[in-house]
Amino acid sequence: MRSEVNLAVRCVHCSGIGEGLATDRRLLRKDGSVVSELFAFSAVERIHWMARENRFQLSKSDNFDRLEIDLTSGETREFTLDGLDQAVFPLLNFLQWLVRKRIADV
Repeated sequence: MRSEVNLAVRCVHCSGIGEGLATDRRLLRKDGSVVSELFAFSAVERIHWMARENRFQLSKSDNFDRLEIDLTSGETREFTLDGLDQAVFPLLNFLQWLVRKRIADV
């Protein structure tokens, strides 16, 4: 039985991922007619703005739109989204909220 998926956000042009789609469960990438999962929101463990380490040594103007994400499951345990432009801040806030909510629910 296939569960219903609800599209929440569509980013028409995020240079880091192409066309990004956020459902109620995961972040997807659309490349032409092919849609692939980047990661499930339930797998997000921690989010780093700009960089995991030494972010203050980076140029803020060149790296402000970068997120490094630690995942609890999946093929890849670390995921980087770069080139998000101003979409970085709502995505950062949303992912941080998910992590806080999951910790509070435990």
